[in-house]
Amino acid sequence: MKKMQDKLAKKLVEAKLPQRIAKQVRLIDTSEGIRIDLVDDADFAMFQLGTTVLTGDAALLLKAIGAVIAPEPGAVSIRGHTDALPWRARTGVNNWSLSAGRAEATRQALLRQGIAEGRYRKIEGVADREPLIRDNPEDPRNRRISILLMR
Repeated sequence: MKKMQDKLAKKLVEAKLPQRIAKQVRLIDTSEGIRIDLVDDADFAMFQLGTTVLTGDAALLLKAIGAVIAPEPGAVSIRGHTDALPWRARTGVNNWSLSAGRAEATRQALLRQGIAEGRYRKIEGVADREPLIRDNPEDPRNRRISILLMR
C-alpha cells in the first residue's frame, strides 16, 4: 500500500497536476486489493455535468493513475457512483446508466494508458446506493469512480 501511494504521489507530481486535483485521490487498502477512489467535490468534477465525458483534469489524473497501475499485476475492477440528484428523468436515463457509463468511460481511458483488456474483471455502476457521505446523499463527494487493483 505504501509503495503504491509513493508511486502515485510521484506520478502526480511528474504530471504537474494542481494540488486541488491530486487531493481528490484516495487510496484504501481493502481485503480485495488497493482501491483508488477519485472523488468529486464542489471544486472538481471527473465528468462534464450530467455526461460520461471526462473533464480535461480527470483525463490527466487517469493518465497518471494508469501509468502507475499498468505495470502492477492483478485484475482491475471499476465502479461508478453518483449522488442522489435525479438525472434527466424525463428521458428515461437515470443515475444507474450514468454511473455505469462513467465506469466504462474510465475503463476506456485506462485502456489508452496501457491497461490490457484482459485485466478488467468488473465494470459496474451503483448509482447513489453506496454514498460516501451517508447523511447527505446529494453531496457532490458521493460522485466518484473507484478503481480496484485486485490482489
